Amino acid sequence: MDWITELKLNALSRKISPDRAFIKQLEAKLKAESQLTLAWIPMWKLAAVPSLLLILATGSTGVYAYTSDQVLPSHALYSVRQNMEKIESKITVGSSNQALIAVKHLQRRLHEDDLLLSKHAHIATSRVDDFTWRLQQLKTDVAKLPQQDQTKFSQPISSLTEGIKKIKLEDKSLK
Repeated sequence: MDWITELKLNALSRKISPDRAFIKQLEAKLKAESQLTLAWIPMWKLAAVPSLLLILATGSTGVYAYTSDQVLPSHALYSVRQNMEKIESKITVGSSNQALIAVKHLQRRLHEDDLLLSKHAHIATSRVDDFTWRLQQLKTDVAKLPQQDQTKFSQPISSLTEGIKKIKLEDKSLK
């Protein structure tokens, strides 16, 4: 393209494009006519990013604490795990389902004790007493269930009973 044609096209594009002052004036007129206040949008954007980061950080921490085998009683996130288990127990509906959750939590405690013993760590007497109390509580809750539901729990309860006996013996041998 020759320079004269290019010059004419540039001049034409400047004539076609609206002036910056015209654009500002039009925006002000439209904003006044609509009577909408959009001043909160920039503030919302500023608040959204930190809020999302906080939600992601706390949520992922809770998931890690709940699922990881590294979170043992001496870990800083162990209380988060216990609180998530309490929430899980509270939102569970039905006696049979609550007993299943209790079995799951007791099996997790037993697994934690196995991990502690594999690290040659002593298991606190209060922890064993709490496990025994929860197991007894589970037995009484299962006894209140219909007979057909009780049969589902006979094997897990017996394995939990054997497991705690094994933990007590291994813990005594470490002393």
